[in-house]
Amino acid sequence: MTNSGLITDLSSCDDEDEILSPESSGVEASSESLVITTEGNREVESHHVPEIGMKFSSEEEALKFYKKYAMEIGFKVRKGKVQRLAYKSLTKRYFYCSKEGFRSKKQPTNTKKFTRKETRTGCKAMIQITFKNEECSISHFISEHNHDLQGSTQWYYIDSCSKVPEADSLIQPTCEIEAAKEAEAGAYARFCDMSHSKHLRAKKSNILQPEDAQGLIDYLKKLQVEDLLLFYTFQVDAECHMTNFFWRDSRSKIDYYHFGDVLILDTTFKMDRYNMICAPFLGLNHHQRHVLFGCAFLLDESVESFTWLLGTFMEAMGRRQPKTIFTTECPAISEAVEETLPKSQHLLCKQLVCQNAKQNLSMYYGHPGFERDFYCCLFDYQSEGEFQSSWSSLLEQYNLREKPWLQNIQILRSKWSYLFCKMTFCAGINSNQGLECNDNVFQNAKSEAMMLWEYVLKYEKAAEHQRREELHEDFCCSASEPELFLSSRMEKQAASVYTPTMFNIFRLELIKSMSVPLKRMAKTGSIVTYKTKGENTESSVEFNSQDSTITCSCKKFESVGILCAHALKVLNIRNIFQIAPQYILKRWTKSAKNGVVEGDYNDEEIADNSESLCRSKFMHKALNFITKSVAVKKTRKIAERYLDNALNEVNDELKKGNEHHNTKDAEVNHEGVKNTSSVACVDWQEKVEKDLYLNQGETSKGTMEFQIQKKRKNEVREKINPPSSSMSLP
Repeated sequence: MTNSGLITDLSSCDDEDEILSPESSGVEASSESLVITTEGNREVESHHVPEIGMKFSSEEEALKFYKKYAMEIGFKVRKGKVQRLAYKSLTKRYFYCSKEGFRSKKQPTNTKKFTRKETRTGCKAMIQITFKNEECSISHFISEHNHDLQGSTQWYYIDSCSKVPEADSLIQPTCEIEAAKEAEAGAYARFCDMSHSKHLRAKKSNILQPEDAQGLIDYLKKLQVEDLLLFYTFQVDAECHMTNFFWRDSRSKIDYYHFGDVLILDTTFKMDRYNMICAPFLGLNHHQRHVLFGCAFLLDESVESFTWLLGTFMEAMGRRQPKTIFTTECPAISEAVEETLPKSQHLLCKQLVCQNAKQNLSMYYGHPGFERDFYCCLFDYQSEGEFQSSWSSLLEQYNLREKPWLQNIQILRSKWSYLFCKMTFCAGINSNQGLECNDNVFQNAKSEAMMLWEYVLKYEKAAEHQRREELHEDFCCSASEPELFLSSRMEKQAASVYTPTMFNIFRLELIKSMSVPLKRMAKTGSIVTYKTKGENTESSVEFNSQDSTITCSCKKFESVGILCAHALKVLNIRNIFQIAPQYILKRWTKSAKNGVVEGDYNDEEIADNSESLCRSKFMHKALNFITKSVAVKKTRKIAERYLDNALNEVNDELKKGNEHHNTKDAEVNHEGVKNTSSVACVDWQEKVEKDLYLNQGETSKGTMEFQIQKKRKNEVREKINPPSSSMSLP
């Protein structure tokens, strides 16, 4: 509804609205307080009672105040509708009692196994917050509730144990409630390993229904039938309720091997129906397009949840840490990254910093020139001194010194500013001309209606679309060469090795190098230093004539993986017209996905009969082979023919090995030992059967059965060939 420039979100508080319990907010009741006010049979501190005109510095402070009041009275808080100006500036926000309104009467599209009990009573209790200038205040307050109020010690039991009727729980003695909780926890413990959930907070509100969790697991099991290497797992809390989920398919692991040097964890999308976060993992492929590595559903944004998620992701990807991980400004993620990914550089997406700036400084974006000055201050400086000067000038000009968000973002500048993180490889994400870091596949999803398994379906469709696009671009790479403008040897070399996207980026640098002014400054031994000047920049380039290595102070190669115009200019005047191999990053080439990722496998280790490494290497190659061959009917036939031939060759080699064992045993036991071929066959079968057990992944169970069978075969062997002290080798 639009009225006088206002946009009002009229989505009333459905079952999917966010319910905020005091326990989840970290608010604790004080045991010592002066009580002078009574509300609904409960006494409350007077300074905790909302009053019209009360002022707060932010919406979060007002919410915290109302939740503390709600805890002392005995009800839970629900975020309600908002009013915004036409340009999205917030004007009003409503906080309701959780029993406000009634559940929607819409008929579900599918039949549910479980139906949640109606808990709403149409309660009118609420506060209205009005925003003006830099403050917000209470403009309307209704204190009366039309239902009984609950003690805070009972809330969690009612939330987590839906089998207990709400009316009965209100009169049940606290000691009985605690006893019931302990008994139920003990029953759960018999079926769950509680050590896996020791990091989860026991009192986090979990509104995920059993049918939703079961539907998700059933759908993932269905996908696993089609994709045998699909991986999924979930976490439970102290009450054995499902909380956090993660999954990835087999292709994602292959893509991560090739392009997992840069990882993006996008936690910006919220599933309104479940009050959960939908967090996909993304990367950039050799065409500089997004590729999906997996996805998670998280109950909250706690350190514990993110630590579990990142640890699980590492396990699913062979514990290969990325060089760089991009996330939001969330402090919990920072702590989890520091603990789980110690070898990775943690950065913030420049685009998300800009989005948060618009949310936290929305009232200033109406000032002429503010947006331009702010972004120039963020991204257009060349030294730390320039940054400090321009930052101070911005704070002074617009009176921003008391803004907490600006103070925090300044502290974190080393995680988002290209000046401070240009030594870190980020695939161009945070460069001044970089691409946007997040393109959430769920951004157009109707989160108030979608089931969990439907999010998985949407993710799978998005992943399939991305892979088709990548395959098409790969075909285009091999089918044609880009048109050459400069007819230079370096341009021709770049066109032959880089993908079209990266070739265009390189060619722009090559063209730019023609107009870069260059001055030789000094020579120290074999190192020559040059200075280059641009419109607003100055760079220093060092060239080592002994090994032809080159470095530039702009650090474009270190950050993006492409030589900059300054370096190309120096190479040109040094009569070097070929790109040295160390300056061609494989991840940007047409052959980025060919072969095994460097560093993942060691030929010496494989030669030492490391079966696990061999298996991983073969699996990687096989999946890559299958993924490419199933796209076209002709390639399917080629793949089937070669697989049949390979299998026949393997079987022939196994037969040769069997014959070799038979011959050797016959020579050893030539002095009257009988049935040697049977013994050799037993030995050979033992190894094959053991490998089969290990390949099936049933390590513990398979090993036990293998030992039992081995013992039986040894008994047979002793009967056939009784030990003889006179037998000796020839």
